[in-house]
Amino acid sequence: MSPQRQKAIRQRLGVLQDMPESARNQHLNDPNFTRGMSEEDKAMLRDLSHMHVGAPDPPNE
Repeated sequence: MSPQRQKAIRQRLGVLQDMPESARNQHLNDPNFTRGMSEEDKAMLRDLSHMHVGAPDPPNE
């Protein structure tokens, strides 16, 4: 994957990481949020966002 594609996905994951599921899905379905991304990249973003990749670890209690 090209560095540009990686950066685009990482940036969007950063936006999504702390959102509740409903807000995350709303962003993923917003054409403005995924503008310029291929269908493959959109699918990868969706998969990674639901796996919470890049999200901070939950605090230990």
